[in-house]
Amino acid sequence: MPLRRKQSSSVSSYLINGRGTGVGRGLTAPGMFGGLGRGAGINIGGDSGFFGGGGFGGGGFGGGSGLVVAVACGVPFMLNEKQQMQSLNDRLATYLDKVRTLEATNKDLENKLKDFRTSKVVIRDFTLYREQLKPLRDQIIAAIIENSRLALKIGNAQLAADDFRKKYETEYIIRQTVEADILNLKSLKEEYDSHQTSNNQEVEALKKEIEEMMKQHGQVCFLGSCAPPEMSGTVSVDVTTTQSPDLKQILDDLRAEYEDIIRRNKEDLEMWFNKQVSGRQVLTILVESSKIEVTELRHKNQSLQTEMDTLLVSVSALEDNLEAVNGRYQMELHRCAALVGTMEGELMSIRNSITSQSEDYRHLLNIKEKLEKEIAMYRQLLEGVELGAGGASSNSSKFIKEMKNTS
Repeated sequence: MPLRRKQSSSVSSYLINGRGTGVGRGLTAPGMFGGLGRGAGINIGGDSGFFGGGGFGGGGFGGGSGLVVAVACGVPFMLNEKQQMQSLNDRLATYLDKVRTLEATNKDLENKLKDFRTSKVVIRDFTLYREQLKPLRDQIIAAIIENSRLALKIGNAQLAADDFRKKYETEYIIRQTVEADILNLKSLKEEYDSHQTSNNQEVEALKKEIEEMMKQHGQVCFLGSCAPPEMSGTVSVDVTTTQSPDLKQILDDLRAEYEDIIRRNKEDLEMWFNKQVSGRQVLTILVESSKIEVTELRHKNQSLQTEMDTLLVSVSALEDNLEAVNGRYQMELHRCAALVGTMEGELMSIRNSITSQSEDYRHLLNIKEKLEKEIAMYRQLLEGVELGAGGASSNSSKFIKEMKNTS
């Protein structure tokens, strides 16, 4: 290890590149200066902090190599100068502690930023749940289709039942109408029978009257033809009478007249009956065609209604599915928004922390500059101390004044 030694009348100095040893005994303090008084060690430079090495009278910060100056002065410093030195040591120790704390904080923040950049957003995979729900969804759709098919069958059965009921009611009405017509025809027949009976009675009465008149005429003829012969030659009676009407001809005329009346009534009745029957047939055909048309329209309406119900069920299922998808994506959107808000909050806190750290860094940089100035002043002071004790006292007084001015 290289060693150089300088001597003067009142100062002994050892410059050692490495660990230094100061002459004499001094006051120790955890600062820049190891001790003050008769023999003080001052450590300048180092690896762990701004100052390294250690003196016999006290230890500085760090344990690396540096320049060690041991000063032994016969003239002791004043008490206020010792307090100023102690204050400087305390300030330097506080500064170094703060530097270490900020370095640790910076390292922690760098690690957090690295983790934040490398971390990815975890997206849940719902594929497994969708695969599990797909058979259930297919079963629900199949059940809906089956229900629609059963509803269609039930509707068709109801339509068929309605058609049969309407047909029964129509047939019943037609039967009642026909029965009423039959009753009317029966009453008309009874009336015609009564007229025929009365006519037959009149004919019988006329026949009896004719028979009686014929009997009377026969008797008259018999009496005229059977007169005694003696009276026939002696008595001659001339009777002038009008020609009696021909009753047979009268009866034939009456019979022909009544037969003609009966024939006309029968023809009129047949014409009326045929007219009524043809009208009823036309009405029946119209009713049947109307029933068929109404049945077809009902079937068409029922099929359209069933199709509409099926479409409504499908639309309802699709709307429910759409609402479920919208709800799921809304939840995902809220979750992403919350995650974005959290990340923005973390980013804002990181920015604020970086801003505060930059301000602390500038503040510490200013402190560092001040301390470098103080170190330069200490170096000038130490270089002045080597010239002599009197020079050391004057330089120390000058240094303390400059420290007061800078602080």
